[in-house]
Amino acid sequence: MRTKTAVVEQLRTDPDLRLFYKRCCDTSAFRLRSQGWQFRQVLAERGYVASLESVQDALFELARGLFPESPGADFITWAGLLCGDVMARLQEHYTGLSAVEKETVDVSGAWCHNDAVEDACRNQDLAVLREALKIYECEALEALRAVRGRSGAA
Repeated sequence: MRTKTAVVEQLRTDPDLRLFYKRCCDTSAFRLRSQGWQFRQVLAERGYVASLESVQDALFELARGLFPESPGADFITWAGLLCGDVMARLQEHYTGLSAVEKETVDVSGAWCHNDAVEDACRNQDLAVLREALKIYECEALEALRAVRGRSGAA
């Protein structure tokens, strides 16, 4: 069973969860996304184990289909949240670098995937955006590790 199907089934059979979902959609994309853990927990209690990411994606897809004008269905906000997550994780690694390492690090090579990020945003495709951001993050982390490796060898 796909995560989206499992979420639909739970919304269909649980009026309280359905009301909670609608309220989250009406509040904001951030609210809907940040409550994904609760939906994930409900699914787990009913025997369906899913990643938080897949639950969040299902919630977004459903919002786009059921409540397309709601703040929870706003792709640009979701995209901003995903990009912010990546930047926060990279910042954690960057802050661990010495001043010399910070001056020499170059993550511009990772940004060659900017076209993929832009295409995903233009097409409003959350799955493609997640994949493009994963590739960007991996390449940026590799650049951060490389500068640390060079300074450690010196």
